[in-house]
Amino acid sequence: MEIPISLAFSGMLILLVSLWRARNFRGYSEFRRKFEDMHDVQDIDLTGDTEYTHCFSYEWVRDNVVRRKHGKLGNALQDHLTYNTLTAAMWIGFFAGAVSLIIGVILVQSLVAIGSATFIIMFGALIALGPGNPKVSDELLQALQKTEFDMLNIEDYSYVALAVTSIRKWLIISGVLGVAFLTLAPVGDLLPWFLAYAIATFTSYVIWGPTHAIAKFSLPLALLYMASVLPILMYVVPKLIQMAIRKKRGKKKRANTTRELGQW
Repeated sequence: MEIPISLAFSGMLILLVSLWRARNFRGYSEFRRKFEDMHDVQDIDLTGDTEYTHCFSYEWVRDNVVRRKHGKLGNALQDHLTYNTLTAAMWIGFFAGAVSLIIGVILVQSLVAIGSATFIIMFGALIALGPGNPKVSDELLQALQKTEFDMLNIEDYSYVALAVTSIRKWLIISGVLGVAFLTLAPVGDLLPWFLAYAIATFTSYVIWGPTHAIAKFSLPLALLYMASVLPILMYVVPKLIQMAIRKKRGKKKRANTTRELGQW
């Protein structure tokens, strides 16, 4: 019963946080439309490949993201790393190892006490927190809205559009995940069995089966396949898909630009 309850709790948490973050999204969309009404933004690159540097948004990103100021502890640590690199690295390694050990003990004890619900709630909390890009986008849009519109120019539109898109995408993703958690809650007790079956099937057909077949001809090649298949599936394939999508969007934008020039 603990898994359905944790799924329902995590789903409601994700949806509540998403709704709380969506409270400003309408204002951000209207702010973007204001740019579109005031400027001709057809030639502005919205893929993120072009860096616009003559605008307020670039200076904000440079000062608040690229050159984010540290506190006294951060400055002291940075100075110590600069002038005493080896000693600082040893202390950081010792501290990180101790913290990892403590977190590991707490995690194991929590798992023993609560079971799988711990991981589900932790995963739900991570989804609710979200990645850093939407948070930075929200801070940038708030800073732009507080700035007089006359101080902004057409290049700011690229940052505004990308920020609004980043927030909208994450709101959609978190909303879908929140609904998925709530949908799976009634059958949550079956998830461990289904997950075990899925992992066993995946490893059998994708890892062990091909490795067995390759080992009949070459054992080193089989070991190489077994070591490389997961990184390829988890990193290389998603990167290739992302590159293909960006390339397709670039071709579509160039085609639209060519068609508009032909009309002139």
